[in-house]
Amino acid sequence: TAVINFWYPSCPPCRAEMPAFQSAWRELQSDGTNERFLGIFVPQGFDSEQDARDFVDILGLTYAFATDLDAQVTRAFEVMAFPTTFFIDGEGEIFRRHISALDEGEIVRVVREMAQS
Repeated sequence: TAVINFWYPSCPPCRAEMPAFQSAWRELQSDGTNERFLGIFVPQGFDSEQDARDFVDILGLTYAFATDLDAQVTRAFEVMAFPTTFFIDGEGEIFRRHISALDEGEIVRVVREMAQS
C-alpha cells in the first residue's frame, strides 16, 4: 500500500501539510505498518528541483521523494490541483483521492481504513 502526494514548494497548502505527512509516516512506521509514502515534486512556475530538495532538507522530511520532471506521472494520475494525495491499496487500486491539504489524523485514519478493507 502507498500514499502518494503531488506537491511543489511554493504551494502554501503543500508546504503546510508536509509536517503532517512526516508525523503520520512516523506514527504508522512505529505501529509496524508497511505503508510507503512518496512525495512527488511537480515543477511549477519558478520552483526548481533544488528548491524542492532544499525544502525537504529544511523540514527534515525522511520519507521518499521523487521528481516528475516531464509531469508524466502527474498526467497519468490526472492531477489538476495541488496538493493532491492518492491512497493506493494492496491491489494497486486507488482507495481514495484527496485534493487539498491533509492533517496527520486524516492521513492515519485513511491508511488504517484502507488496511481494514
